[in-house]
Amino acid sequence: LDSSGTAAVRQANAKRFSEVANKTEHQPSLIITSPPYCNAIEYTRRHRLESEWLGLWDGGSLAEIRNSRISTSREFFGSHTLRQSTLDEVSAVPHKEIEETIQTIETDKQQEKKANRLRKYFLDAYDWLSELYEALPSGGLLCMTVGPSTSYGVNIDTPRFLREIATDAVGFDTESKRRYTYKNNKMQYPTDGPSTEYEELMKLRKR
Repeated sequence: LDSSGTAAVRQANAKRFSEVANKTEHQPSLIITSPPYCNAIEYTRRHRLESEWLGLWDGGSLAEIRNSRISTSREFFGSHTLRQSTLDEVSAVPHKEIEETIQTIETDKQQEKKANRLRKYFLDAYDWLSELYEALPSGGLLCMTVGPSTSYGVNIDTPRFLREIATDAVGFDTESKRRYTYKNNKMQYPTDGPSTEYEELMKLRKR
């Protein structure tokens, strides 16, 4: 069969995406991504087979790799291992409805730590989406799929919130958006509360 192209794998911080693109001298015209939720899945455990297949697994045990990465994992987008000092310094999210939703969890549900984790997640989303915007050329396309979640009985419309950050604060235009329902929404790890029933696929164009 004829080759359809070449591929290169880079391991780097997604919150510094444009820096990575500049170092590799490859400006992407298309970015396809599924961002993590708050309390990100431990992808080392979830995707060991894929990592071995791609040659990214160094042969260590899960425990060894987890312990060696615990300090850097605190910086992950969606990390649940944030230091208390980091949570104490988190500011309000500039998006009014996101902040009101978080305040409901903080005040009505009396879950201050969870509320600050959510604040950190959405504040990181501003930085992350700005990095993707910076890396794309004019007219470049960002395709993103993500679903809503529930925390302590409070619905969090993550797809809409991320889309509004991308358009209102960062500078993308919404080209299209659609929802699709999960056929099997039972994941391979325990979840708290109701399972996600659908995800939203959105296409965002850089102005």
